[in-house]
Amino acid sequence: MEDMTTQGYAASFTSERLLRREIETVLRLQATGLTWTEVRKEVLTRNLFQARRTSTAQTYLTLVRRRIAWLDEPLRSLYLEGARSDALAILLYTFLASYRFPREFVLEELRYGLQMGRSVITEEQIAAFLDRKCEQHAEVAHWTATSRQKVGQVMVRILRECALVEPTAQGWRVQPLAISHELDNYVRRESRYRYFLSLILIE
Repeated sequence: MEDMTTQGYAASFTSERLLRREIETVLRLQATGLTWTEVRKEVLTRNLFQARRTSTAQTYLTLVRRRIAWLDEPLRSLYLEGARSDALAILLYTFLASYRFPREFVLEELRYGLQMGRSVITEEQIAAFLDRKCEQHAEVAHWTATSRQKVGQVMVRILRECALVEPTAQGWRVQPLAISHELDNYVRRESRYRYFLSLILIE
């Protein structure tokens, strides 16, 4: 598993999708005892992702593998058998744990905004966040204008699909995710998930 604190900035998450069904498919196969090699073969041979091209399914497998690496067995079980709200929270966590840029956006803009009593974020504020990161980090400064635009679009789309933001006339309304007591208690006990509740804006 990666260390969040040593991640660099990468615009590669623009190829990301929510991947809810794909992650569920892989976790259920792994729960039967299959190795990753066997899971990969099963997914590709039977086209379990219902992808039009094998290359697309291979890309999704790479993304899924990176995302589920952040989950231990109890969270995998909650994802498969728990409430829909828990599944969305776990999905969001795997995405934000995997990519520094959207993670910092959630913590520095959405979470800080809520702490300051601001429940709506505007397109101008999103653009300002991108500009600030360009000024602070050479990795981000090297992104093209097209890449920066797509970064913002994909980031907001996934946050919306996970119900962390919803569109309003002013921009995007920010809302903490509701989760079960079981999930809440578990991530509070486990030190490896010390950022979980902050990333879904509960803390």
